Amino acid sequence: MQLKIQTGPVLNGHRRIDVKFTLRNLSEIPSGIENRWRMNEEALDTVHAANAVEMGRAELAEVGRVREGRVDTGECVINNLMSVQVGTIRRAFTNNGFVLSEVFTYQHKKSLKPVLVLRYLPKGEGVNSVAPPAFVTAALRVLGSAVWNLCNLWDNPDGSITINLNGKVGKVAHEPDYAIVVQKGCVYYKTLPEQAITEVEEDQMR
Repeated sequence: MQLKIQTGPVLNGHRRIDVKFTLRNLSEIPSGIENRWRMNEEALDTVHAANAVEMGRAELAEVGRVREGRVDTGECVINNLMSVQVGTIRRAFTNNGFVLSEVFTYQHKKSLKPVLVLRYLPKGEGVNSVAPPAFVTAALRVLGSAVWNLCNLWDNPDGSITINLNGKVGKVAHEPDYAIVVQKGCVYYKTLPEQAITEVEEDQMR
């Protein structure tokens, strides 16, 4: 039974979607995925602030505007949503004109935890679609069917959307309270039984 719906950003017009899974250790990441260097939070905040000023949105560069001590130029559309599953979004992004363009990892500078990133770009000239090997697809299926402790979704002024997922609690630990879904081109969350989400993902990722 649907208990709550929260409207999020419309995908059309966005230039990038990053889905980020923060994991406990490297053993949860399939071998062969590119690991990239990433700057620390202080350097990222400096870049975000400079970009906001360049776009004529200097008010977004204020420290602590969203999170204490941070420069958050985006809008936190979904904030610390607990017990979440994302089993249907990969196919949903595809159906709304996006392709999986990159799969890579980086290490979070403070927590030192690995982060797996799925990057989606709008279909178009010069955009390459990635077809991950079967073992990577299997790993992505596990991440999609898992329940996550926390989810945050940011709608950023540079035209990107970031979905952050933290604290994988396992596929059968408990049923999720919410699911991140896409309908009519809009990202939002709603309640949905774990079994339903898992069954959709199994069918869509074959």
